[in-house]
Amino acid sequence: MAKATSSVTGWRRRKAGRKSMRIRFSKLARSARPSPRRLAAMDWRPAHFPRPIPRPDGLPNLRAAVSTRSPCWILEPIRREDCPCSSPMLSPTTVPCWPISESGNRDYPAGTQRRYSNPSIGLFGYLAARSMGQPFDVLMEQKLLPALGLKNTFVHVPESRMKDYAYGYAKADKPTRVASGTRDAEAYGIKTTAPDLLRFVELNIDSASLAPDFQKAVAATHTGYYRVGANNQGLGWEIYTYPVTLKTLLAGNSSDMALKSHKIEKFDPPHAPSADMFINKTGSTKGFGAYAAFVPAKKTGIVLLANRNYPNDERIKAAYRILQAIDKSE
Repeated sequence: MAKATSSVTGWRRRKAGRKSMRIRFSKLARSARPSPRRLAAMDWRPAHFPRPIPRPDGLPNLRAAVSTRSPCWILEPIRREDCPCSSPMLSPTTVPCWPISESGNRDYPAGTQRRYSNPSIGLFGYLAARSMGQPFDVLMEQKLLPALGLKNTFVHVPESRMKDYAYGYAKADKPTRVASGTRDAEAYGIKTTAPDLLRFVELNIDSASLAPDFQKAVAATHTGYYRVGANNQGLGWEIYTYPVTLKTLLAGNSSDMALKSHKIEKFDPPHAPSADMFINKTGSTKGFGAYAAFVPAKKTGIVLLANRNYPNDERIKAAYRILQAIDKSE
């Protein structure tokens, strides 16, 4: 859910008259102090910064030598190893994971491979919030979540609701809570309830009850930007042509898809949303596991929340079986 809500925030910021999210490093390098508007919401690819120079606000000085002219595709995932969060020049409390490669080497040309990671969506949300002049968590809890009517969803669970905050269970049944980390709010830090998550899915199926800007933002997250396997990559969401087989869903949500690099086919222009889609997303942290899926054409959806990190395969099999049963009963 965190990835999908980050995508809504980023899209709304882009439509508020800001610069395009497809930006070249060479253009950014011409400014010693990049405008927050220019950095509204985008994803960075590894670039060659021979001498990354920190600036007072924590962002690298983009006048440093940049040897890469790579289009920055929205939510084009990058590897963890491309994004050295532990670099001494980067404070995880003040800046995102800047994908700075000291050597300038990369396995593939930019924009040709999908490599899943949390830093990409984390940076997307961070830059969207930075351009709006407020912290991401504040914007989420004071703007987006109320607008969506999600009254029991939080980035930071208030003290008055801690009694309702379920523990997750890790190995040896050890109780745990969602761990904090760099860009956790943007990438995985949402805490919600099954009814709230189901409302979020309902709004993705039919957003007519929302303000016009939010209707457009929700629909925009269903836009396909490239294909990897059978999956059309949306903003946060992963999209399949409906009907879809269980085998296809299992392949698209497999460890192989999550941990390895895969060749992509870019869409130019991007694929507009349609009703005949199966849209889904898994989510996991230590001690917790979730799955959300819906079919706009059928007006059906399902959410699974568990306080144990069950394998993705088992979540998807269970959800698929339930959705099939609903389909047959209609």
